Formats: sequence, structure tokens, C-alpha cells
Amino acid sequence: MGDREGDPRHLMYAPGVARKGVPILLTILAACGHGSSGRGSSQPPPLDDEPPTLGAVTTAMAVGCPGGAAPGAVCTNLVVTCPGLDDLQVVVAASEPANGRASATVLLHDYVGGTQFFDYGFVAAYEAAGFRVVQAEWQSDWEQSSIGIKHAACRYATMLAWVYANVHQADRTHGFCAQSWGGGSGGLFFSLADYGAGDMLDAVTVSAGPPFARIDLGCNPASPPRAACPELPQVPVAYSGGVLGLISTWEEAPSCGATVAPSTEVTRWADDSILSSGTVLSFPSTSLAAWYCNSGFDVTVGQGSMVFDQVTTDASVHCVAGGLGGGQCEGEAPWPSALPDMVTDMTARCIPRHGS
Repeated sequence: MGDREGDPRHLMYAPGVARKGVPILLTILAACGHGSSGRGSSQPPPLDDEPPTLGAVTTAMAVGCPGGAAPGAVCTNLVVTCPGLDDLQVVVAASEPANGRASATVLLHDYVGGTQFFDYGFVAAYEAAGFRVVQAEWQSDWEQSSIGIKHAACRYATMLAWVYANVHQADRTHGFCAQSWGGGSGGLFFSLADYGAGDMLDAVTVSAGPPFARIDLGCNPASPPRAACPELPQVPVAYSGGVLGLISTWEEAPSCGATVAPSTEVTRWADDSILSSGTVLSFPSTSLAAWYCNSGFDVTVGQGSMVFDQVTTDASVHCVAGGLGGGQCEGEAPWPSALPDMVTDMTARCIPRHGS
């Protein structure tokens, strides 16, 4: 994708607490109920067996906006603290539509570890549609953890909850929505499945993901391809190339991709997946949509399609042949050609769905 084509991370992609008291939790340091992080051990790290919980934003400080933030944005540097994890900083950039009267708020989060602001032309398009736009840029990959990506997603979910409470002002009369792709879409779905974000989000749009549907299958090179939609009858599920390096780093899983992996590791990967045992993907107040590109697709589409197959509430999948607006997809992303259709779709779905 432009200057990112040479970076294997572009191939990758870059969570419950379902309660109305979420904003209050943000001002309280979450209790640490987790065991040792396992750092320094020669053994694979044990998956944290405590249920995922939201963390806290311990510091929120106004800062000048880094490059890539929307023009006129107001930026805040957050320090996110989560049980069992190192603190991580994220800059949140919030910009208003030209008339100053936002009809909805949309959070945009980039792929891989979210270390750059998401734009790709969506910021201006959503502002023109009357949306307040929030972009997030992490200091380093939010997925990095010695207790698993699912628990690392506490960072993402805590940031999302802070934006809902402090930027959107927990306003139930206007839509609160999010869009991401790749690894960022994985954070969105962990936030929904394990951290109660369905109590906040009215609509979600993802592309090229979420890639953490079944990490165990992704780490098995023998996993067969699957159909994502009629237009894509054979898409890979097993991680390959640069994806393996990222998963191995984030999960501390050097045997990911091996022909034979230790059974304890396979179990750990399965438990750390979005579709872990017992997961129910039912979000009656959140409209979901996936947009996949028919050309340039990779494992993120195969993994993502598994998640959407398991969603029991409002969800749609769009497989785009060169973009509904014509032209070509860019890598595994369905833009720029599908951008107008994606914005139109989100504008229609990003409406209040949770009551007052």
C-alpha cells in the first residue's frame, strides 16, 4: 500500500464487561488479578486464565498532534494501564465536521499494531458526512503481550471506552461507531466479544480481518482454505510470510507455523482466539459489516470470514470486485475504489441503537 508495500506487516492486519458503568471504570485503576507475566522464562508463556477485564486510563494529557492527524484535530495522549500488561501510550486525535455539529462519532484505527493514524481518505469523507472523527495512534503495537493477544486487547478496549465516555460524552442520542482493518479489526472484535463494547458501539466496519478468529488454525500450515463469500470460494486460513513473524512475536509463539506444534501451545492459541470455546457473537445493538477485496486478499480475509460466519445478529459481508465504485482494490484493502460505498454504508448504519 504505497510506501507500506515493502513492509511484511502490511500483510497482517494489522473483547466481558457488558455494563453501563464503563465510564466510571475508566477513572479507577483496575485491580490486578493476574498471575506472573512469564517474562524471562524459557517455557512458552501460560495464557492468563483470568477473564478479560477493562483497564484504566491513568493519565490523559493534551498534546500537539503528530503528523497524520486530521487538520484541526485536538489531540490527547493517554496512558493505558491493564492487568498483567506494561502500560502503553496512545494518542487520540478528535476532529469535528465543518459545521461543528456532529451527527455521530466514528473511531478509525489502523492495521497491524495501530502505530499510525488511519486516514486513507476516510477522515475527510466522514467529516463531509457530518461525523466527528477520532483517530488513534499507539506508541507501539497494542497486541504485544506475554499473556496473550486477547488480554492485550484490554488496551484497545480501554481506549475505545475512554473515547466513548470523554469524546463522544456517552451520548445515546447520536451514533458511536468504529472502523478498522487488519490487526485493528481484531482489537475491535475482542472488544465486542470479551470486553463489552457492544454496550457502546452502534455500528462497526472492518476490512482484511479480524485476523485472530482461530489463532490455532492460523498457526497450523495444514489448515485448509475456506469460502469467504461466493466471489471468494478459496481463501487461506493459515498464517504465512510476515504474518508468522508478527504472531510469533505478539503471542511469544515460536512454534506457530510448525508442522507439529506442542499440544499445550495449540490449546493456548485456541483459548486466545476470538472464537475461543464458548464465545457467543451476539450484539443486538451493534450493526456489523465486513468489506473484503476480491483481488490481493490474504489470510486476514479467511480468518475474518470465520468470525462473520459465527455472528448471530445483524452482520453483512461485501466482497468487492475492484470496488463497488469501479477501479482497483489496493492490496488487501477494498479502497480507494470502494471508499464512497463504505462511507455511505456506515453513514446509514451509524445511528443510535441503544436507547437513551
